[in-house]
Amino acid sequence: MPTLIASLLAADSVHDTGTVLLAILGLGFLIMVHELGHFLACRLTGTRVETFSIGFGPRLFGWERSPDGKRSFTVGERRLDASTGAMDVRIAAIPLGGYVKMAGEIGGDGSPTSGADGEPRVPLPDEFPAKSFGARVFIISAGVLMNFLTAFVLYWISYGVGVSDTPPVIGEVGKGGPAWQAGLRPGDRVLTIDGRTMRTFTDVRAEIVYGSSDEDTQFVVRRGDRTETLGVRPEYDEAKGLRQAHLGQIATWTVNDGKSPAFTVGATERVLVEGRPVVGGYGAYTAVKEAIDLGYKSVRLELPDRPSEPPRTLDLSMAHTWSPSGPFRIGVVSALWRTVASVRPGGAAQRAGLLAGDEILAADGKALDDPTRLAFLPALAALTVRRPTGPGASEERQIEVGAADSQGVVAFLDDVALRGAARGAAPILMPQGRDFEDGKSPAGAAGVLPGDRLLSVGEREIKTWDDIVEAAGTLTAAPVKLRVQTGTEPPRDLMVMPRPIRDPRGPSVLGEPEAPRERIPVDGALDAARIAVARTASEVENIFRLIGRFFGIGGRVSFQKNVGGPFTIGAISSATVSLGLTFYLAFLAFISVNLAVLNILPIPVLDGGHLLFLVIEKLRGGRPLKEATIARFQMVGFLMLLALMAFALLNDFKHLFGS
Repeated sequence: MPTLIASLLAADSVHDTGTVLLAILGLGFLIMVHELGHFLACRLTGTRVETFSIGFGPRLFGWERSPDGKRSFTVGERRLDASTGAMDVRIAAIPLGGYVKMAGEIGGDGSPTSGADGEPRVPLPDEFPAKSFGARVFIISAGVLMNFLTAFVLYWISYGVGVSDTPPVIGEVGKGGPAWQAGLRPGDRVLTIDGRTMRTFTDVRAEIVYGSSDEDTQFVVRRGDRTETLGVRPEYDEAKGLRQAHLGQIATWTVNDGKSPAFTVGATERVLVEGRPVVGGYGAYTAVKEAIDLGYKSVRLELPDRPSEPPRTLDLSMAHTWSPSGPFRIGVVSALWRTVASVRPGGAAQRAGLLAGDEILAADGKALDDPTRLAFLPALAALTVRRPTGPGASEERQIEVGAADSQGVVAFLDDVALRGAARGAAPILMPQGRDFEDGKSPAGAAGVLPGDRLLSVGEREIKTWDDIVEAAGTLTAAPVKLRVQTGTEPPRDLMVMPRPIRDPRGPSVLGEPEAPRERIPVDGALDAARIAVARTASEVENIFRLIGRFFGIGGRVSFQKNVGGPFTIGAISSATVSLGLTFYLAFLAFISVNLAVLNILPIPVLDGGHLLFLVIEKLRGGRPLKEATIARFQMVGFLMLLALMAFALLNDFKHLFGS
């Protein structure tokens, strides 16, 4: 029975030789376990095995056993004839699967299944076709059963010993996204989604992807000392090819500016960054990044959850360095950043009368050159906005905010999502020099005006903001020609001299945020076994849900963008090794479940295809299909798997080389 490994995950990691070796050994172990299931079933039913192969393709080496029981190690091609009753346990060249070849099975390398006249011969008692229907079903299913059993055991061990993973707590809520619209907030702990218990943030991501698209996804979250139920309608992300709610996991942030003792911001800890309230390490990191972008040379951090600790002043000088070697930029941002994309229903901004489509011009009468500055205002009485009133027409309005302190400002802004330079957005420019040492924009100095549309950079035509991002990556110290257009005026050409920008690493030079991990609570061995059974069953359900989403049943997941091959599996497997043995065992259990389900699908060549042929034989009153018919179906199945593997390998190379 052949096996196939396929992955539906992606990873970007760098791994050492040791972790890669462990990854290969782990995957090889799962293949061996699957084939061992077939082999043991053959022994239990008295079925002779001709070949036990780990891997496909040419034989590298192995152990051959003659009919009299003598064993010998051989390299290269097989020496003993299978038709004499000899068995070969081999390692083959292509480590992407394996198979057990039984005596009398079609497509083998041993005893013929037809006589000299082409008519089916009577199988010998120890050959596969001579066995009863039940025995053959058992033999074919044994590999899948062994993988399910292996998954259960691995989950049982990992949960029993203790698995640590990122908890299901929200660290980031994307402005304007489905979770933001529904009212989810950083610090919320997700208890269940559509009734399913969430033990890790990976569970949260998976449930968002696999959930039904026909109705709201019901999130039950714990916020402080109360529980809330919120309906979220995830949206399909064309770039990633799956549903997203735009949620990020929590992170701690250990900060070291080199001037004062390092300290760590907790994953859900309250922090004031220059008076601006944020939650957790990720929130603090993001706020400091925005402060750096605005030119702050230092920021004051207060930790309200640690009243005995004094405020910290963080030196940002390390993030304000410039290198003559670049990267080079021309100093423009999207003018659409000032435009309101959406207003959260029922929030303070909606009550104040702010509408989607409003363009924010000024805060308390001061012109707004960068909306990021709003979040750091100590108070905000009113906003001046330009509101469209018809085709080509607009009017200015005052929006009363009435925020007396920075916390009020942030509370108001939390209900506002600005449009930004979204994927596919129009290339409307605003000169900005904050990333340059002298604070001046090269594009602005060359004559680019706020609101200009960028038509081309050099010879590259610009249609969306994505095109600008790609063009920016090619800039050097050499002058570049821009073609821009102001309103309906004729286009004009400008020569701009790109200049090096501030260190793009931003606050990461002070320390990288890290996702915390906590042990999944387990109450003894029986509870670990219960969780293992539930986890195995849920993974089976998720695989079938995912297959349905590939075909648009109940939702949508892009097959093209979310299928990976052996390199992807290896990368993820290698990455899990560094997270600890129990985490690695849990990942192998996950792969074992995938291996079982994929092999049971009714595809010729796979176990499910063999079961299908047996069922057809049973329905035909015990008359099997002709060998030629089965061979044709198997060839079709083999070509399907070959096409799938080629597609998966192509995706692997795209991920590896970023194309």
